[in-house]
Amino acid sequence: MEEIPQFIKCDNNITVATKHIRWIYANDKEECLSLCIRQFGCYLDDDNLIKLCKKKEPEAYEKYSRFFK
Repeated sequence: MEEIPQFIKCDNNITVATKHIRWIYANDKEECLSLCIRQFGCYLDDDNLIKLCKKKEPEAYEKYSRFFK
């Protein structure tokens, strides 16, 4: 069984603790994942969403995008 990492490196050199992720939205058109880490949630059009895109962080993107296929 694969061990879950404690941190994920996202776009723009942002590191996110996996225990703080509230939800993840997959945008297949842009090949990006949007992560919500705010305690009380986020909206899809929120500027506070953290991006994890295939072009910038391919390893992390592949690891988490497989759950949406």
